[in-house]
Amino acid sequence: MPYSEREALYLGALLHDIGKFRQRALDEHLKHPLLSAQVIDALFEDERIKTIAAFHHLEDLRRSNLKGSLRRLAEIVCEADSLASGERRRDTETLQRPLQSIFSAVRLGETQGNPPEVWQPIGRLNDEYYPFPEQNLPEPAQLQERYLQHWQAFLQELAQFGAAIHPDTLLALLKKYLWCVPSASYRNVPDISLYEHSRLTAALAVCLYDFLQERPDSSAQSDVFDRNENRFRLVCGDITGIQRYIYNIAHKGALRALKGRSFYLQLLLQVAARELLRRLDLPLACLLYASGGKFYVLAPNTSRFSEVLRRFEQEAQEWLLERYDGAIGLVIAHVELCGQDFVGEQHPHPITRKWAEVTEKIEQKKRQPFSARITQEDFWDPWGPGGSIVTCYATGRYLCRTGEEAEKLQAEVIFPYQEENEATPRYISQEQHEARELGRALRSARAIELLSPDAPGDGNALFNGWRFRIYEGPPEVGNVQGELIWLNTDEVRPGALHQSWMFYGGNWAFEGDFDQAAERAQGSRLLGALRMDVDNLGQIFRDGLGAHATFSRVVQLSTMLDFFFAGYLNRLRRLRWSVCEGVQQNQGDQLKDMIQIVYAGGDDLFIVGVWNVLPDVAQWIRREFDRFTGGNPYMTLSGGIALFPPKLPLYHAAQEAGRAEEKAKDFRRHVRRNGVEVATVSKNALSFLETPISWNDLEVLHQWMVRLYQAIQEDRVSRGILGRLYGIYAEYQQHQNIWGRWRWRACYSLARYANQHKAFADDLLQLAAELFCSTSTESDFVALIHIPARWTEMLTRKEE
Repeated sequence: MPYSEREALYLGALLHDIGKFRQRALDEHLKHPLLSAQVIDALFEDERIKTIAAFHHLEDLRRSNLKGSLRRLAEIVCEADSLASGERRRDTETLQRPLQSIFSAVRLGETQGNPPEVWQPIGRLNDEYYPFPEQNLPEPAQLQERYLQHWQAFLQELAQFGAAIHPDTLLALLKKYLWCVPSASYRNVPDISLYEHSRLTAALAVCLYDFLQERPDSSAQSDVFDRNENRFRLVCGDITGIQRYIYNIAHKGALRALKGRSFYLQLLLQVAARELLRRLDLPLACLLYASGGKFYVLAPNTSRFSEVLRRFEQEAQEWLLERYDGAIGLVIAHVELCGQDFVGEQHPHPITRKWAEVTEKIEQKKRQPFSARITQEDFWDPWGPGGSIVTCYATGRYLCRTGEEAEKLQAEVIFPYQEENEATPRYISQEQHEARELGRALRSARAIELLSPDAPGDGNALFNGWRFRIYEGPPEVGNVQGELIWLNTDEVRPGALHQSWMFYGGNWAFEGDFDQAAERAQGSRLLGALRMDVDNLGQIFRDGLGAHATFSRVVQLSTMLDFFFAGYLNRLRRLRWSVCEGVQQNQGDQLKDMIQIVYAGGDDLFIVGVWNVLPDVAQWIRREFDRFTGGNPYMTLSGGIALFPPKLPLYHAAQEAGRAEEKAKDFRRHVRRNGVEVATVSKNALSFLETPISWNDLEVLHQWMVRLYQAIQEDRVSRGILGRLYGIYAEYQQHQNIWGRWRWRACYSLARYANQHKAFADDLLQLAAELFCSTSTESDFVALIHIPARWTEMLTRKEE
């Protein structure tokens, strides 16, 4: 198919380094630009694409005979490649090394020393097959064999598409295979994937091309390589009111709508970003990141940029205000970038300051919601109904005036909602009905189709003319009119379809509602809400990468964090839980029947479920995150668990879990080594049963809970031991003196109890030793003894 000059530039930039993949697989010694040209020549007939890749190094370009527009295109990709690298290029390409985990580069201060160097094996980026980083470098022959197998699989799949492949499908295919291949293994730190480097190069090339197109008379080479002029814009979009919107649901029917609302907001974010790309006529590679309620777009600093962005923000705010009455908003901020912002080795890196600047602007605009809409006169007009009205049973929002119910039902603007044994008619909004239906459909959804405003076909309304369709199985090719996004897989189908793939956390839904879910709890019939996120993430992005905080590394770090939360955590659906073993593979009840990931992406998560599994789920997530980040002591998680009865509105539980998480974030304790205090640490903790606990201490408390639980279940001790432990804790709490009189009273009480329960005597002696010496915990054990006591009491409680 014929390509425009701009399309040829984009494809040449996207594939400019594909020769590095072949070079490592076949151990060839030709320069990688020539190998890239050979790969492209086998796929595309357009000579421009091949030539752009062949001459994307300045030294090769200077020796070439390229002239006119083709030389100009090669110069643009050459500069884009250099800016995407962000570091001085080395000449040698001989060292064969795997991708180093981006987390090995993160360091905050000196307190924890240097993080370990870990290496990312070749593998798949999905929750089922993801290979964790390894500390040992593979043997060169073994590494080359892995590259060869990976390369052959890539060629085989690429051949199924041929030259008809859609550019966005090609981008998805590159992500599947290049996410674990280093961009430059000959550099000192090969921690940027070839995928991130390639897509950023393509994004920069298109933006630079658009910028230079506004000055067609300028053809000097120096014009392309000018790094002092602000030629780019970094745009950030932030959806506001997410938590208030998701959790503002009555408890009846909440679980059916909860997942739908959460996923709807993720689609809203994706579509808002794509609508901005559509208006700026930018490819998907320019969408740097979209998760956690935020998107980042790289755009050209053209004359029409400001007006396009102003109108986009205003129209988006109008649509959201009309549909959600201000519950959800969208704010946009941007900063200008020049070439110098991408390069350099100073600390802080120039691009770090730009990320911080756009973040500060976003936070300021959050304090001015709907500012793009407020300048219009009708914004201040009275609105809303008067008199007797009907409101949504689930959310409390206005539906219609009393007496209009039949008309609105027929028009499917409102929907009936009838509870068992209730005669009073109740209604829910169209939005709430769609959220429930979406939540049901997601249980078996394979793909989502996004239809832009100018695309044909029907679908569910999404955003400002955009629609979506859900497919529970592979759709018929002829029926797809828009972008087909495969869910929680890295697969795409052969053909000319416009395809991509994305992760979303919690791709399952358990049956029933909060009342039914509470019946599955062990002991106390309670539910729990768990919130967790990465500690010090703002500081990590600002300072953690030091002088090496290039644009590519910042994006790579964001991408990998999002994969852990939105992708890898879906592994929970295949795991089981038991009181004694916690979360594991083989024993106990299936977790997918006891928890639901409401949201997981970016750097945080929110999970609801039966109360008894959540502390173990939190500990499992913390352990897996530690493996995922290669044991980096600067990459930690904190979380909070709130327990609640099934009748409590969800937003109350969410608020309480948020407060518990903040308590964990504020938790400071003294760390001892061999009885000597060596440091004061904060965060890296979980708040459970209203008490902040370090992860190490949670492990110790869990072990004691298991010992108490098993002894009670086996009748080796009565539940009266729990009251004794409560008493010891209460006496300690009165004065909080580690050397207070509670010590001798506890000694006397536990000794008597041991004489009365010989089968549990050894355990009680060990418990007393831990109480008095705290050899296993970071905090004083006596200050935590109520946790295993209450934990066990709740697990062994008999409720009808």
